[in-house]
Amino acid sequence: MQFDADERIASIFSSSGDITFSVYLKGSGIITLRDNTNVYRQDVTLTSEWARYDLSFNATITSVQIQNQTASVVDCEVWGAQAENLTHSTSLIPTSGATVTRNQDVCTNGGSLASINSTEGVLYAEIKLDLLTSNMYIQISDNSYSNRVAIINNNSSNSWRVFYRVNGISQIDATATGLNVFQTNKIAISWKLNEFKLFVNGTKIIEDNSGIVNPLNTFNRIDFSDINNTNPFFGKTKALAVWKEALSDSELQSLTTI
Repeated sequence: MQFDADERIASIFSSSGDITFSVYLKGSGIITLRDNTNVYRQDVTLTSEWARYDLSFNATITSVQIQNQTASVVDCEVWGAQAENLTHSTSLIPTSGATVTRNQDVCTNGGSLASINSTEGVLYAEIKLDLLTSNMYIQISDNSYSNRVAIINNNSSNSWRVFYRVNGISQIDATATGLNVFQTNKIAISWKLNEFKLFVNGTKIIEDNSGIVNPLNTFNRIDFSDINNTNPFFGKTKALAVWKEALSDSELQSLTTI
């Protein structure tokens, strides 16, 4: 469509707090994303390729708008406009004009118990977070707090933690710091008798050559949460894998290199 000078289209709704407006645009010229007060705004230089643009702010508003605030006519195609009560945009949710709450993704039939080995193995995740909460878990366990191997974020924007426990006692409990958890990190914890390792982004963070392991067939499930579905994981999972044998340093380095 063509936007004449000062012409706009608007999505009318009332909201307050964290708001992110996102939209796909292509065309030529400069178009403005703005709230109804024009306090929060972003000028976008359009291109001939579709691109997604975001505008995030914290305020009380009645609409978000796409407007031509130049004196020239702007040719612009618009698709997939979305407003969310978040500090960031997420993937598009078809709404058909009504408010929709995104369902949490659920993993089913992701593997078999034959792939999980309590006595040795590797838990690997290529992940990034969408937000911070008190704790978030990805773990293999027997559905108890005592016997499990876990990758955890403890409400930290710059670190990931792992542990392996037998009868409630940690054989390794290590934290990798200096990271950005909102960007993709590759994390692997490897365990076997007297050999526990943490690799992150191609670097060995720690190796502990003393410790016991759980008996055969102790672990029987993998969860994107703590025990009893508490502390769920909120983020994006590009890859999640389990090996039923421990890997070498070179294999772990290759696996986790960004």
